[in-house]
Amino acid sequence: MRIAAAGVACLLTLVSIAVAVAAPDGTTSGPALRVVNLGPLRLDGERFRRRERVEVTVSLEHGTLRRTVRARRSGRFAARFQQVSIDRCSSGLTARAVGRRGSRASAKLPKRQCPPGPAPAN
Repeated sequence: MRIAAAGVACLLTLVSIAVAVAAPDGTTSGPALRVVNLGPLRLDGERFRRRERVEVTVSLEHGTLRRTVRARRSGRFAARFQQVSIDRCSSGLTARAVGRRGSRASAKLPKRQCPPGPAPAN
C-alpha cells in the first residue's frame, strides 16, 4: 500500500512539473492579440504560426479598417494604423486577427463611461 501511495505522489509531482514547464506564466498556448497603443493605433499579435499572413480587422463605431501583416519567425507581429487615434471616452473598438493558416485571436476595448468635461465659462 505504501508503495502505491508513493507511486501516486511521484506521478502527481511529475505532472505538476510538466504543467509548470509547459505554461510557466499561466498563459494559454494559443494566438493572442492586444491593443498596445491608442494613438496612433497599434495592435500586437503573438503565438501565430511562423511567417503566417494575418489580416487584422478593427471595427470602430464609425467604420472598419483592415491591414494585412506577416508574422515573424517568432509568431509575433505589429499592426499599425497610423491614421487612427482612439479616444476611449467617445469610441470603443473590436479587433480580430485571422491568419491564412488558421491562427485566430481577438481583442476588445469597450467605450468608457467618462464624466462630462468642465462646463464652458461664461
